[in-house]
Amino acid sequence: MTAVGKEDMGAAAVQQAGQIEFSFLLGDVTRKLRRAYDKEMQQLGLTRAQWQVLVRVLIIGSPTQTELADSLDIGRASAGNLIRQLEEKGYIKRYDDEDDQRVRRVIASKRAIASSEKMTQIGSDVASRAFAGIAEDELAVAAQVLGSIRRNVANL
Repeated sequence: MTAVGKEDMGAAAVQQAGQIEFSFLLGDVTRKLRRAYDKEMQQLGLTRAQWQVLVRVLIIGSPTQTELADSLDIGRASAGNLIRQLEEKGYIKRYDDEDDQRVRRVIASKRAIASSEKMTQIGSDVASRAFAGIAEDELAVAAQVLGSIRRNVANL
């Protein structure tokens, strides 16, 4: 098979090739960031996904499983598994909603609250290393681009 150079491709094909290459790069970066967060969160006995759920619980306050799943853009079953894992590790507690006994809410435990500063520090350290050398204005443009891609992909 012969390699095709950009000079042999039409403008549309060059643009598409660039978009596909960017997609591959985005996937690679995402995978490596996940690994970095997973590695560092091991200090607290958490995975990145568990940490992400716990941060949402700390921010939202006392979400339902459905609210948590929606805020993370994951399925209810996946959220339920993560909630169960965090409950087993003593990071969260579930309780019946006062107004609707069919609804269970999730709250952060004392352990989670006590660990929140360390979680924030670990997350900040990973982010600082990952984004080293990138100016704030560059990061803002990248965030806009990624937001646009996310909206476009949501409509596929």
